Amino acid sequence: CGRMFRGDEFWGKMLLTLAVCTMLVGALIALFSIDMKQVLACSSVSQIGFILTGCGLMSVMEEEQGLAVAGSMLHMVNHSLFKLVLFILAGICVKNLESRDLNVLRGFGRNKPWFMVVYLLGALGIAGVPGFSGYVSKTMLHEAIVECYKVSGDSFFKVTEVLFLIAGGCTLAYMLKLFVCLFVKSPSKKVQEVDAKKQGRYLPLSLKIVLGVTALSIFVMGSLPEWTMFKVAKKAADLCAFHPMEEDLNVFSWECLKGGLISIAIGLTLYFGVVQFLVRKRVKDAKGQVVEELYVNRWPAFLDLEDSFYRPVLFGLLHLLQLVLGFIDRSTEMVIIALRKTVLRPVCETTTTSLVGTVLNGIGHMRNGFQRVANATFHRSKKKHVDYVEVTNKRWSVLTETFNLASRSLSYGLMAFSIGLLVLLVYLLYRM
Repeated sequence: CGRMFRGDEFWGKMLLTLAVCTMLVGALIALFSIDMKQVLACSSVSQIGFILTGCGLMSVMEEEQGLAVAGSMLHMVNHSLFKLVLFILAGICVKNLESRDLNVLRGFGRNKPWFMVVYLLGALGIAGVPGFSGYVSKTMLHEAIVECYKVSGDSFFKVTEVLFLIAGGCTLAYMLKLFVCLFVKSPSKKVQEVDAKKQGRYLPLSLKIVLGVTALSIFVMGSLPEWTMFKVAKKAADLCAFHPMEEDLNVFSWECLKGGLISIAIGLTLYFGVVQFLVRKRVKDAKGQVVEELYVNRWPAFLDLEDSFYRPVLFGLLHLLQLVLGFIDRSTEMVIIALRKTVLRPVCETTTTSLVGTVLNGIGHMRNGFQRVANATFHRSKKKHVDYVEVTNKRWSVLTETFNLASRSLSYGLMAFSIGLLVLLVYLLYRM
């Protein structure tokens, strides 16, 4: 984007607008969803919005593109690590409990220290908490937005910065929602049954090691960015930008930390002030006492694009495709029938050659004779009266017509051509 639309402010702002909408919509759906995999899927949509922010900034920033390029590239790498860890953890939950509902998954992570540590490393990374790799890439993107605002003075970039920080706060809020559900809440009945049955054997040791190393890399990269992430950033900037990063960004300076801390404050406020009250419902008994807390999805049904837009459009296209294929099928059948009755009509449709006809009739009469003998002896109680002359001729007609159709087909022609080539090849090899 930076090379193709360099200095095109309209294109850059259009991309930034799309990026902000992607960040916020994905994060909001993840905040309200009670399906663990949907939370992570919508989180991926939101994180793609962060990456797209860098693409928009590349177009707007004519000269200093290094931060935008580095931030986008590093966030791509980070996002692959985050979702590798988090989606596999979600798969572990779903495989063991056979459900994606948070009400069923509730408390699955309790008394599983390895599971909790790995989840925290992935969650803190994607939330952009200082000391983890996600903070570094998000800080680069944030500083690129700030630089755009300082250079241009356009309030558009100030609004983009505010929404960028809010989206980052939403990320922390929905990851905190999953943490509370999995590790703080009391286990559901299903979790208790599974834990009693498996007794801690919920994951192979090999997978534990792989996930542990991947999750640990998120912490190492975020804690030592100058030895890890900045080297990758410089290579990416040298490859893509017109003016690469001249020096490392001090991501742990107060100016950079301030943006990350603002996002964290927004996320904590969202969760404790809004989300935990909206996504939970208290079930009371006849005496008015709370007997259970359930997670509920408060997201308005008419805003669910999957049910209101994507599924109807998909099913409509499939129905249209069914009609088109049905029309083609019927048309092709009609054409074949017409060709069989005209151009491809067999030379003799109902009769056979005299020799073949004589043989078939003879076989039929012989079978009729066997039938009369059987009716007089073995089958006296259940006599058969079948004209085997007619049956034999019909079966021969079907066999002949099938062979004629096959011999006139393209597949038969290709097969015959291949056999001819094979025979020719064998002959040439023999002659040599």
